[in-house]
Order: sequence, then structure tokens, then C-alpha cells
Amino acid sequence: MSKKTNTPAAVKCGLPYRTTDYARFTLLKENRVVDQKHVEKLKAAITKNDLLHAYPIIVCEQKGKLLVLDGQHRLRAAQDLKRPIYYVVSPSMTPDDIAATNTLPRGWRLPDYARYFAAKTTDYQYTLDFAAEHRINLSDAMNLLAAHDGGIGGGGGAAVAWKAGTWLITTRAHAQRVVEELARWRDYTRMHANKRHFLVALSRAIAMDFYNETDVERAMKYGWVPAERDDAEGYFDELIKCHNYRARKPVIVHGKKVYKGK
Repeated sequence: MSKKTNTPAAVKCGLPYRTTDYARFTLLKENRVVDQKHVEKLKAAITKNDLLHAYPIIVCEQKGKLLVLDGQHRLRAAQDLKRPIYYVVSPSMTPDDIAATNTLPRGWRLPDYARYFAAKTTDYQYTLDFAAEHRINLSDAMNLLAAHDGGIGGGGGAAVAWKAGTWLITTRAHAQRVVEELARWRDYTRMHANKRHFLVALSRAIAMDFYNETDVERAMKYGWVPAERDDAEGYFDELIKCHNYRARKPVIVHGKKVYKGK
């Protein structure tokens, strides 16, 4: 026999139940604080495509109250939009299980989105293959292939577009040049070239158009090696030193001497 609710505002949908009587639910202080930014994202998603019925919140019943164990953000979003909330009453879970309900699920990772959107555009699979071929992180490959100002170290715009299915390759030539130069540096000094900070600095140097292969080859020929640095800015300075090494005509870039070969 299916469970009955104690409120006329609740409509039985087999399991889970559905209701617009939000007052029945009680948020637990032991649970996460409701993040309004996350609520707003959920509201936008629900407005576009209401899938609340596919993701019911989990509650337990104590003394006539429905205690929310998992789904407080969905509940708040549904309430703000005046949409029905779907819920499952767990006969065995208690507030002591809150930590477990938020630890066990694993959200989608970047490759999961790539597989999902692969049918929409080949750019996702190309990026996966690009990252694997050149042995760089997928997030770095994304930023190289759709870089803003040639940089790969700032902002989360690429990840947002990637997860929304709107991500497109826009800087393929830049990315290809960066990985070709990265391969050169790996052959010369793998200790530095395998660091992400170095990759970020290299991408920036190439985007600024002062990076010159002839200057790099000259520095390598004479045994110049970058110093160990802790961040991208430090490695960017090292690349400037590389271009200045035994240079006859240094030029100034952002207050720093850089030799730009012809």
C-alpha cells in the first residue's frame, strides 16, 4: 500500500510524492548552509527544463515533520519558482546520515560533458584527443583551444561554456603553436616544461607575440636554463631572460627588456 501524506496540498505520485506545501519541510542546521548562488543556477535550469521530478529530495519523517536530508537547494529553488517539489520519504535514513548523502554522489567531470555533447560538435572529442596527444590537462587544452587573450591561467569561462554545451574551438593555431614549443622545451628541460606554470607562461608569451623560436634556439645552444619558479609570472620572467640571453638589441615589453628577433 502506498504512503499517504497528512496535507491536502500534497499529491501522491506513487514514489516519489509531490507537493507545493513547502512549510511541511524543515531544513536541518547540521546540513550545508543554503548557497543562494547555487539556488539561482538551479532556478535558471528549472525554468529552462523542469526536471525536478527526476531528482526528488530525500526526507525522513519525525514527529509529523519532514526533515530534509538531501536537496535543500532544490527545495528552495522550487519554492522561489512556485513549482511542485518531489520528495521521497526514507524509512531508514536519519539526520546522522547527512554527511554520507553528500559524500557518495559524484558529479560529472569534464570528460563526462565531452561524451554527452560529442554528438553536437566534434570540438569536444578533438579537445579530448588534443589533451591526450600532447600530455596536458584537459582544462589546459580547453583554455588553449578557446583562449581569451591567449591566456590559460585565469577565469572559468571555458569551463562554464564546456558544461553548457556551447563551447567551441576558437584559437586552434595558437594552441598548436604552444604545444609544439612545449615539446621543444620538454626535450631540453623536462623538469620545468612539465609544470603547468610553465605552460601558462609559454602560452602568454606566444600570445603577446614577442616569443621567437630563433631566440630560444640561440639560448638553448649556449646552455641557458630557466631557474626554478613557483608561479606563471616567474616563468614568464624566465622566458624574457631567455630572449635576452646574448641578445644585441633588447626591447621593452611591460617595462622588461625583451629581445625580439627578426
